[in-house]
Amino acid sequence: MLDFYFIEESQSKPNSPKNLDFAGGLDFNVFKRLQNKSIIPSSYDYYSDFRWDLNTINQMIEKIKDDNDQDKKILFEIIVKAHLQYLCLIAYCD
Repeated sequence: MLDFYFIEESQSKPNSPKNLDFAGGLDFNVFKRLQNKSIIPSSYDYYSDFRWDLNTINQMIEKIKDDNDQDKKILFEIIVKAHLQYLCLIAYCD
């Protein structure tokens, strides 16, 4: 599972997410389908930690906000929570 956590824009990447609030997660198949649908860029690797800043989150929201696709809805639930709190997301694969 690829787990997303909320993180401040200015906060450095912690060694562990244990002190961060959990935002949600994507399984491998959903992640790959979102890449195939050009929602998640292919430069992101499921098994590598990465971070989405507010600009990236806002761009994704604009792409998927009115879409009824189930995979996009799963991602939307995660990114909209970050957007509403003006927080970034950091992903860790467990």
